Amino acid sequence: MYIKINYYNKISTKEDKPAMKINLKAARVNANMTQEQAAKMINVHRQSIVAWENGNTKIGAAHLMSLCSIYNVSIDDIILPKNSTKSR
Repeated sequence: MYIKINYYNKISTKEDKPAMKINLKAARVNANMTQEQAAKMINVHRQSIVAWENGNTKIGAAHLMSLCSIYNVSIDDIILPKNSTKSR
């Protein structure tokens, strides 16, 4: 897998964009949070959460770390494909 953090601190994955958007939504749902609740906790608009979950915009590293923290998951759980993460 190819992961790149570009000049603007945006995380992009060459192969796993679909996996990332599925994992972002799954992590939020597993944390029993709505998009509105997650957005409020990291001080963004709900539309930002929607766009990140749908893969329409790239998520910044700081926001990704914040979401991982409130969802109680690791960044690997979000950006790596399912078969690459360790079982817990």
